[in-house]
Amino acid sequence: MLKKTFFFFAIALVADPPVILLDEPSAGVDISSQEFLWKFINQMRQSGRTIILTSHSMEECEALCSRTAIMVDGQFGAIGSIQHLKERFGKGYTLTIKVGKPEDLETAKDFIHSQIPYFSFLLERFFNDSNRKNDNDFILLVSL
Repeated sequence: MLKKTFFFFAIALVADPPVILLDEPSAGVDISSQEFLWKFINQMRQSGRTIILTSHSMEECEALCSRTAIMVDGQFGAIGSIQHLKERFGKGYTLTIKVGKPEDLETAKDFIHSQIPYFSFLLERFFNDSNRKNDNDFILLVSL
């Protein structure tokens, strides 16, 4: 997959274009190839080219983009740096904890409360999902 991706990059760069459009550039490549590809894209950007890419991966956007636009129903919903978008629209972090027994939920809650006093519990219930690996899984979601 990486050879094919670089083949398309090579074709795109033959004419030395000032603007390069990339659609999901690292989709379907393994982690080491993804890192190599991201370094290559950053080198193209540092050489003065404008790179416009589409991605579903915020990690990819953080690694490659100086400005990010979020599309909503085919329109730009927000434009800015990743940090700006996180500050404006982010709601913090969600911590998911799976434990084997219901009584372990209380232990987990007590520990989290002792370490992080400002939090709220979003959900505490039996993890009733067909993808669970253990019939006794319980889940605790914490909003930080």
